[in-house]
Amino acid sequence: MEEPEGGNQNRYRITTNLLMNDNILATAMERYFTDWALLYIMGGTIFALVGLIAGWMIWRKYRERAEHVESQNRKAMGQYEEISDQMSHLRAELSGKASE
Repeated sequence: MEEPEGGNQNRYRITTNLLMNDNILATAMERYFTDWALLYIMGGTIFALVGLIAGWMIWRKYRERAEHVESQNRKAMGQYEEISDQMSHLRAELSGKASE
């Protein structure tokens, strides 16, 4: 290959060195893809951890709320059964007095 004369001589040398020496270009490409892959892995890990922590906090809040509602339901069911027993007792008294 003949080298061009004039100002393009340096550009020609750099281009031919890059093309003929695959190691420089390959190393740059490997670094580029490795760096981006590591960035995606680290970013994904950070977002996954943040998501897990936020999910756990939300789950804990609603679990406490659900336990509170369940305790209120148990309390209300106990009151219902008590009132139901009282109503049955009063109906029995009324039916006994009505038959007299």
